[in-house]
Amino acid sequence: MPCVAYAYDRAPSRSIDLDGRMHIADAPISVARVCEYRGDEIPGGSELGLDPSKLYALLRPASELQRAVDSFNHLPVLAGEHVAVTANNPRPDLVCGSTGTDATWDDPFIRVSLTIWTKAAIDGVESGRCGNLSAAYRYVPIMQRGTFEGARFDGRMTNVSGSHVALVPEGRNGPDVSVIGDARSALSHDARMRAQVADVLAAQRERVLRSYAARFPQASRIVVSPY
Repeated sequence: MPCVAYAYDRAPSRSIDLDGRMHIADAPISVARVCEYRGDEIPGGSELGLDPSKLYALLRPASELQRAVDSFNHLPVLAGEHVAVTANNPRPDLVCGSTGTDATWDDPFIRVSLTIWTKAAIDGVESGRCGNLSAAYRYVPIMQRGTFEGARFDGRMTNVSGSHVALVPEGRNGPDVSVIGDARSALSHDARMRAQVADVLAAQRERVLRSYAARFPQASRIVVSPY
């Protein structure tokens, strides 16, 4: 079941400070909508009699997210994957930043500022490789069916509480929950252009090498200066 798509009212703004850290304002980290989860991803799934390999559509209600807004302040930001991060399991190898103190409800989104500390994570955001946001949270599932904006669901999330946020290549909520926003298409275009230029230069270099090799077959090594 595809997630319902929403348009941005505004795109997150990004800046780099004097120490190279990235600051992101108004980043949407979660959204009220219906998405699919395997039975083994749903808390208490076995007790609820859920098939661990079956997909269940769960609603993240706006009312529950709105109540949970403050719990998304001061959360660790992880690079690339979801892992349970606690004081006993801090995972400094994955933590690359933090959410701010300004989480707000902007129907249907939770928005909050982010600071990204590591060069690798910043490069992932700027290139678009890890430009989507995936919020992790605790919740209590209520498996009662219904519909939301025309999408059927098998249950809904209640008592939502934030745990962490991950920078991922593709999140459940897609580009609607992203640190790239309206700049995504421009970044993707720039990346494609750089790749095309690199391919052209590589082809030119190969032609030069072959030309020299044909003219000077006795040469054991040909050095071509970089363009």
